Amino acid sequence: MSKREKKPFRWGRYLLLAILILPLAVVFFAYRASENQPLVIASQQLNTDAAVRVKKLAQEIRHKVQSTDEIASITITQKDINGLIALATRGISRLQGHANITPWEAQGSFSLFMPENPFGDYLNLQIGVAPSEYGLRLSQVSIGNLKIPGGIAMGFVESALNQFMGEAQGSRFIEAVQSVKTEGDKVSVTFKPIPDIKARLKTAAHRVAEVRDNLKLLGDPKRVRAYYSRLCELDRLYSHDLKISAIQYIAPTFELVHKRTQLGMSARKENRAALLAIGLFLGSSRFEPLIGDIRSVTKESCRDEPPNVVLGGRHDMVQHVFITSTMELVTDSGMSFALGEFKEILDTGNLSGGLSFSDLAANQVGIKFTEQLISSDSSARHAQAVLSNAVSEEVFFPEIKDLPDEIPRNRFEAEYGSLDDPRYRAMLEKIEARIERLPVYSKSG
Repeated sequence: MSKREKKPFRWGRYLLLAILILPLAVVFFAYRASENQPLVIASQQLNTDAAVRVKKLAQEIRHKVQSTDEIASITITQKDINGLIALATRGISRLQGHANITPWEAQGSFSLFMPENPFGDYLNLQIGVAPSEYGLRLSQVSIGNLKIPGGIAMGFVESALNQFMGEAQGSRFIEAVQSVKTEGDKVSVTFKPIPDIKARLKTAAHRVAEVRDNLKLLGDPKRVRAYYSRLCELDRLYSHDLKISAIQYIAPTFELVHKRTQLGMSARKENRAALLAIGLFLGSSRFEPLIGDIRSVTKESCRDEPPNVVLGGRHDMVQHVFITSTMELVTDSGMSFALGEFKEILDTGNLSGGLSFSDLAANQVGIKFTEQLISSDSSARHAQAVLSNAVSEEVFFPEIKDLPDEIPRNRFEAEYGSLDDPRYRAMLEKIEARIERLPVYSKSG
């Protein structure tokens, strides 16, 4: 008898099958995950009490995580968690969330509005952390109609963290949790502080930097360096002892932007690079790790955040505008303004200050300025044309002297209520209308 010939393994057939199945799997997931009704209708309001609690909680977590104690514990109330969610969802208008603590679990529920989705308007997520004497344990995760057992979900989270952080760092962070206990409206987490946590996070940051450099997530660093060098050249020409308007840096920089665009470069890409350079120079040099090596590679010596550069006669306005602008480029959401609001609402509790509508106006300028420069090709070119010929900051920055400033907490609550009160919203709309009348924003694409 002759032996049966062994058939060769046909990779092509299985590859074709995988190619056919993958889109179907994606469609099936989208269908099962989408729903027509939201799980959460509205997040908690971010009022002054919530803002203060969020700040204290963040400080406590940071202190405990960096502690040298063998065992540390953090207790968080349901109100604290909802305050954190309120801050996050305020910056992402389509997202709503709510936390609920019971004897059986600490549960977080979220609804993301997705009107472009043909299967349903909402992506609903529910995740529960179960009480445990032996580490971190998820009870169940639900994505729409898909129910994922806690063990499987935990494995996926651990794998994702390991992939992101490298060298099984995610597993070490998860294993640091010793126990989780729920009591009343509180959840307590006991954990072993990680002694070299800063070094581990630094390693993770290097991995993020590699992804950033490979994908050029915020644009080409070479472009940014060209505009940063131009800003340094300008800074050497101007007096450092006298106040100088930021427009004296912005206009010449956008002359260069305009010239490069006329040579065939993308208007939006050039604008983005110029904004990032201005954000580093006038806003904060701390953004450099997110963008790439700019200052260290640039040959010219250059000041960091020159203190004599002003808008509306004030240096702090420059930082508000261009830190917000850079954050808007990085986050691509309303988170930058939400964080600005958070800082202002915290200031209402300070004895030496309070909420300032001029600060919020500058934050709004930062967002509007960024949107106008990168949202479309026509708006990008219009902004270039105005800025490259500008002789006054009034082309993009409004009058702020008449805006109420340093409003203490009791006066803010009496006159403006909360961040969701119609009186407060009306004040923001008044500022926005003032900004939109300025030449840079008067024509949209």
